[in-house]
Amino acid sequence: MTVQQFLYFPLRDIEIVFPGQTPSSDELNDSFQTLNDVLGNWSHEGLLVPTHTLTTFSLVSGISAYTMGVGGTWNTAALPIKIKGAVASVSGFTGPLQVLEMGDFEKLVSDPRGETAALPYLLGYDNAAPLRNIRVHHTPNNSAAVVEVSYWTPLTQFVALTDTVSFALPAFQQAIRNELALRLAVMFNRPVTQPMLANAQASKAALARLEPGEVSDVPAPGAPQPPQQAS
Repeated sequence: MTVQQFLYFPLRDIEIVFPGQTPSSDELNDSFQTLNDVLGNWSHEGLLVPTHTLTTFSLVSGISAYTMGVGGTWNTAALPIKIKGAVASVSGFTGPLQVLEMGDFEKLVSDPRGETAALPYLLGYDNAAPLRNIRVHHTPNNSAAVVEVSYWTPLTQFVALTDTVSFALPAFQQAIRNELALRLAVMFNRPVTQPMLANAQASKAALARLEPGEVSDVPAPGAPQPPQQAS
């Protein structure tokens, strides 16, 4: 199925098109951009199974500062969104690293004597782009040491309407369809119904239960608010 064929379904859900009809170029282009927006947003929420990556990187004796991303000292296929965990190992010895945002990392680093260790126990990272800054503590003293990092990267967005749609799970395809229907209804000034809102929230929550994501229950802009209970 191509992107264009996939977009037909949320457009039909909100009655922009009906069976046998073809969306206009403007409708397809607007829907295409919205699809990529959803994929980008959901990548940052960790809602995509394919984004969870494990990669092993080398530590360098005497070096505590690294970069991570495309072309970094820790080279990755895409800029990491979030580092979830890390484990260091050398010569059969293994130990976990506490992963912290850089500000929290810096608060815990105290090394007045300049000590080194075979394995670090802290890893700090920031949100710099195009390369993340990485710091480890203690500074490693063995160039045979490595660190396995668990992290999220964004799902590759579509380039053209002729691209093939191949989502990892049927549940993910349904969730994207429901989310698109909700957002496109707002864009094209179509009614946003409570069932439509409920379907989008339920399918997104179901997807979150399958993978280590963080889901917001905030409705899309323009969506109707749930009715308030009478006091």
